[in-house]
Amino acid sequence: MKKIFFLINVLLIAYFAEAQTGIGTTTPNASAKLDVSSTNKGFLPPRMTYAQRTAISSPAEGLMVYQTDGTSGLYYYGSSGWIYIINSTTNVVSVVNGGTGTTTATGTGSVVLNTSPSFTTPSLGAASATSIVVPLITGGTGTTQTLTFKPTSGNGTTGADHIFQVGNNGGTEAMRILNNGNIGIGTTSPSSALTVGSANGSIGGEITINPQGATNEGGQISFKRSLSGGSADWTIDHFGTSNADARFRIFGGTSETNGITIKENGNIGIGIVSPTEKLEVNGNVKASSFIGSASSALSAPTNITYGQINVPQNLNVASGGDGFTNLVDIPLPSAGTYRITYVARVSVANSATLAVLFLRNGSNTQVSGSEATPIFNLAGVQVMSTMTTYVTTSGAETYKFGAWVQSGAGNLQIINDGNGRSKVLWEKIQ
Repeated sequence: MKKIFFLINVLLIAYFAEAQTGIGTTTPNASAKLDVSSTNKGFLPPRMTYAQRTAISSPAEGLMVYQTDGTSGLYYYGSSGWIYIINSTTNVVSVVNGGTGTTTATGTGSVVLNTSPSFTTPSLGAASATSIVVPLITGGTGTTQTLTFKPTSGNGTTGADHIFQVGNNGGTEAMRILNNGNIGIGTTSPSSALTVGSANGSIGGEITINPQGATNEGGQISFKRSLSGGSADWTIDHFGTSNADARFRIFGGTSETNGITIKENGNIGIGIVSPTEKLEVNGNVKASSFIGSASSALSAPTNITYGQINVPQNLNVASGGDGFTNLVDIPLPSAGTYRITYVARVSVANSATLAVLFLRNGSNTQVSGSEATPIFNLAGVQVMSTMTTYVTTSGAETYKFGAWVQSGAGNLQIINDGNGRSKVLWEKIQ
């Protein structure tokens, strides 16, 4: 009888060793050694404290327990130690392979990856309103190597644009890069390398360029020289050595005298670093016409000091004595630089008479280089003598327009027939 029971036990052990065991089911799954089935009860692993779990001697890999204190939850033992699966307090799932990051069931949170992880791009379906197409991002492992972002092969390989959206659920397009390289900010159809703002004005096209590091140096735009014929770069910037000196400049090369300067007070200079008038030009001005009425188009500005003095009518300058005669006084009102032009219609009583027209300053000293020297060979012949001289005064000063006639010769006649043909014109230019 004992032999029969022994044989039955051997057969049962052999059967259970090769077959599946079911609890709550008569048809355990062929892939499971133990299949527990129930519709109103669950599987309950061993429960213990942190101290009890860590006191388990030589735990086997895959051993699972439920910790009841501390960071409570399901734990299993892996090759690197105990790893919790689900935290019962925060309801988060641990990242596998020893990672420390977590993610919640709602999809928020963070993931920390090990060094040089590898990824396989998931298949997310064709692009539609409810799915996305994963772009191709390539780059090296070095910190200075280029990172490339581009559409994947087979998805928009012709005419693919890059669109960047912001706002609630990406409801607002912020920037678009067309397949031809044009970049649009605030526009879906940039017509140039960079287009800012919409064509209908619904989105402004403002661009802000912040200042440089220097205290009074503003933003700067540089235009590189042309590929043919250009010899210098062009610059647009805001510059100054102080607040009072701040100015907007457009110039070529390295000198701002090669361009236009606009001071903060509105003064404009062409070829001038620091213009003192609303428009100051270092050089000639050429125009096909001037706009304005006949009385104002070419009239002298009211803030320029100038004057006109007629020489007395039919004045005879005799050659007797020292030959010097003062014709008219020229009162210059203040310190500055003046341009003095004198025009005289003259004739002589005798032939071969030498006469000189000149200026004298307030000290009665002749102004060097002011001489106009007509030589008359025919008595009674009228000629025009003209000279322009520049003088600088330190204050108000009266200059004199005079004449000198060669001793022993005939008289010099200064002719004024009432039409202002002999006169002195003066203008303060600085």
